[in-house]
Amino acid sequence: MELYQEIERSIIKKFRKDIWSKFMKAVIEYQLIQENDHIMVCISGGKDSFLLAKCIQELQRHGKVPFQASYVVMDSGYREENRQLILENAKKMNIPIEIFQSDIFEIVDQQEKSPCYLCARMRRGCLYQHAKDLGCNKIALGHHMDDVIETTLLSMFYGAEIKTMMPKLHSENFKGLELIRPLYLVLEKDILAWKNFHHLTFLNCACRFTEKNSHSDELTSKRLEIKHFIDQLRKETPIIDHHIFKALDNVNLNCILGTRKDGEYHSFLEEYSNHKEDDFMNREYLSKEVKVVVDRPLGSKHPKHGFYYPVNYGYVPGTVSGDGEELDCYLLGVFDPVLEYVGECIAIIHRTNDDDDKLVVVPKGKNYTNEQIDALVEFQEKYFEHVILR
Repeated sequence: MELYQEIERSIIKKFRKDIWSKFMKAVIEYQLIQENDHIMVCISGGKDSFLLAKCIQELQRHGKVPFQASYVVMDSGYREENRQLILENAKKMNIPIEIFQSDIFEIVDQQEKSPCYLCARMRRGCLYQHAKDLGCNKIALGHHMDDVIETTLLSMFYGAEIKTMMPKLHSENFKGLELIRPLYLVLEKDILAWKNFHHLTFLNCACRFTEKNSHSDELTSKRLEIKHFIDQLRKETPIIDHHIFKALDNVNLNCILGTRKDGEYHSFLEEYSNHKEDDFMNREYLSKEVKVVVDRPLGSKHPKHGFYYPVNYGYVPGTVSGDGEELDCYLLGVFDPVLEYVGECIAIIHRTNDDDDKLVVVPKGKNYTNEQIDALVEFQEKYFEHVILR
């Protein structure tokens, strides 16, 4: 078996869970690749872009959606040994690359202020233009989850805003072109494991400016500082990557001071002034004794969605909720299936994007924190925006 065949096999076998499945999840979940797309896969010479190229190849050969792919290397002024390494890796991995020239390094090398920013802008422009020339409608880059969470923290710590690297975006200057990041859900440690498994050697950074200033750049690099910071957090919380990433997909707008979209700022005060105490129905049940008829006992199966109830769930007979049905209740603190129960209402789960409030009823004298309530009702409330009222 040739090395490139071993590499392809490992991606879908040995590294299926950590690389291939996450690659496919990003492609499907974020709708990155559609039928008849023509994708320019950008190869910088590093491990990430070469792995991306192999994943795209595998999907193109064995996937159900037909699309085209062009594998492109932009030579911005590589040293000969770096260019040669890229060619050798492409041959070794059976990737049919095309190399096109630009003089970006030469131009950037003359800049004393913000050379990295200028280089990034110029590289992006050259790549978009070449994609247009090839007739492509998408550009694929090899950014991974570590890049995403590092960018997020950089924006918070040094840019005073919460924003992140998106899985796809439209080009502002090249109409009809999109940028996609299919390795968006893959962790860098898993890419390194794949690289080391095959004893592969890739470029770390081919930038001439960095080569000349490697020591000072390392000390001053904010991205490297953030990378080290996350490494420290991992020692205490190994899944900190997931928590940071998930926070970006779980923003509670009820607890945000302000947001900005398309340059327009909105303060929480705009909605706050419209708040009416009467909007929250069912407050009269708080701290009151409530009789619950349990029609979904603990351990029973939901008739439509198929999940099992981890708590007793029912309704208050003779009431009408916002949806026209009886007022529903979560019965917490009762650890056996029951059909009826009389307890105390300690909270109301008010759904802000639905009209169906839920009472939280417990045995008299028992209490739960908001965090505990959220954890116990998460099985169902995770699908709705909500606040807990006391």
